[in-house]
Amino acid sequence: HLWSRGVVQRLDSGKACQSVDVALLAGETKAGMEYLEPYGFTSTAHAGAEGIALFLAGDRSHGIVINVADRRYRLKSLKSGEVAIYTDEGDSIMLKRGRLIEATTDTFIIHAK
Repeated sequence: HLWSRGVVQRLDSGKACQSVDVALLAGETKAGMEYLEPYGFTSTAHAGAEGIALFLAGDRSHGIVINVADRRYRLKSLKSGEVAIYTDEGDSIMLKRGRLIEATTDTFIIHAK
């Protein structure tokens, strides 16, 4: 198989490329898989998040994880075209329709020069 769904067991964000331990389908586990993220964005998901693992030519000895999502915390009811980032603690920044940006948090700090 070229790809598999998996459940995150652990993420290590202390390297240039994060690594992830995942439990794949049929009881297969993989440790230390590279987790490739989009340029300019990084996140470290909680254990229990779900991911997609790819295996070039079906070779299970060296795979990569290309996406991790966590449906437990995902914001719901966004309108078509809206974008949001969020945490499990309820913080969020939403780019909404009508050129509106909505931030939800307890403390908002801006570092500027």
